[in-house]
Amino acid sequence: MTHVLDGGALYATYDRFPAPKGASTHIARFAGALLGAADHGLLHCLAGDDLPPYQQEGTITIRRTAATEVHPLGRAERFGAEVADSVARERWTTAQGREPWSVMALLAEDRTWPVVYEVNGLPSIEWAETYLQAPRADLAAIDALERWCLDRVDAVVTPSAITAQALADRGVSSERIAVIPNGADLPDPALPRPPDAPSGPYLVYVGGLQPWQGVDVAVRALGRIRDLGIPLVVVAGARPRQLRPLLQLARRLDVGDLVHVRNAQHAAATSAWLVHASVSLAPLRDTPRNTVQGCCPLKVVESLAAGTPVIGSDLEVIRAEVPDGIHGLLVRPDRPRDLARAIRVALDAPEALARWGAAGRAHIASNRTWSAAEQALLDVHARLVAT
Repeated sequence: MTHVLDGGALYATYDRFPAPKGASTHIARFAGALLGAADHGLLHCLAGDDLPPYQQEGTITIRRTAATEVHPLGRAERFGAEVADSVARERWTTAQGREPWSVMALLAEDRTWPVVYEVNGLPSIEWAETYLQAPRADLAAIDALERWCLDRVDAVVTPSAITAQALADRGVSSERIAVIPNGADLPDPALPRPPDAPSGPYLVYVGGLQPWQGVDVAVRALGRIRDLGIPLVVVAGARPRQLRPLLQLARRLDVGDLVHVRNAQHAAATSAWLVHASVSLAPLRDTPRNTVQGCCPLKVVESLAAGTPVIGSDLEVIRAEVPDGIHGLLVRPDRPRDLARAIRVALDAPEALARWGAAGRAHIASNRTWSAAEQALLDVHARLVAT
């Protein structure tokens, strides 16, 4: 990465890093670009999975917080307090945070550096769907903190035009918002087939198991095409307790033998699963997280980069990447019957699958590489530092 920033850069994220999920890929690219462009950098993230509390990678230091409080707000507040400690150790050149607890710490009263708020999601919306029993007062407090941060940061970057609109609705001026969609590297089409892949064709789902992802919809659809005998490979960085309900559902629908879980996959292995799949599924649900907050599903971008057509929910966040009949097929969200029908149609049309896959890969190659996204992020910081 070209050196464009003098001094130190700080990137803070309330995520474990590295971790087998899409957020980790995004963090690796954005944090790597920003910190690598400075004299030295600090990545402050969450601890986990026997990762060391401190790690040195060239000029970049990784500091990890072991937030072990039972209450999720307690963990978030602990993390924010330790980020504030990192902030106080140096006069930074520039800083970026991915959620309000980080950003609040970066906005120190005596700061001389610009702060960029990277909004991939809004906890006030996502927590309402993740923690169904969350007290309204907690969600209101998170919403107020988000707004406080948004009012004070120098710029906001987000991967989705829908998220940008949600931020504008909260009063963020368009001049302070930069939409930088997720990117992807183009994997080699000749990657070896995973040794533990099912024999013959298979469907693939890559990503998290949060309720808004709709993985249960995919399993229900599989139950409707049981006669095809086509497996679904679920590549998810999930713990056993998160997988249990999905596997129980598969057994109830008599497709337990067709659902193959591959956990904790690294990037190269995930690419191999995508390259060799017939179809990648993106069955996002019609929920505020997807329709009001917005997102830029990395699973979709990476599938297209691999030349694998996508069957996804007909929501704006998917339509932006998968025009119906161009890069794959779109179906009404939350409708297993519709998803099953689309899978049948796609598998019956191998020429269309090849055409959609080639078009999707060409789209990513010309418009959506990670290097372009990284440069766009550096341009935001360079502009702020220069003013």
